[in-house]
Amino acid sequence: MCRYLLSQFLSPITNKGQDQWGGSVENRAWLLVEIVKGVRASVGKQFAVAVKINSADFQRGGQFG
Repeated sequence: MCRYLLSQFLSPITNKGQDQWGGSVENRAWLLVEIVKGVRASVGKQFAVAVKINSADFQRGGQFG
């Protein structure tokens, strides 16, 4: 499902890649970090930017498993 795209990148259950976007939590979080950087660059430092993510994605192993 497209609405869970970022969760799919973060999850070791769905992101089985061993490339620059898979494997370690740092690699899996790359897309989310880049999105936040882009938003921050657009809105400036005076605007609050927050990210809400599921902690476990309703699955064993969750996002950071």
